[in-house]
Amino acid sequence: MGYHVVPLEVWGTGNAAEAIGIAPADAAAAKELGFPRPATLYGASDARAPAGSAATP
Repeated sequence: MGYHVVPLEVWGTGNAAEAIGIAPADAAAAKELGFPRPATLYGASDARAPAGSAATP
């Protein structure tokens, strides 16, 4: 899809991975990509490092 992932410098303690996913608005496309709900923001933080957490409004 043309994504360009760039590693960033460590933000304090440990190496942690954070990720976001934006589900498509089309329900069929969201389901095909593995998202449970369409038009929803998803986030995750690596629980092995105490660098933060994922949050959505």
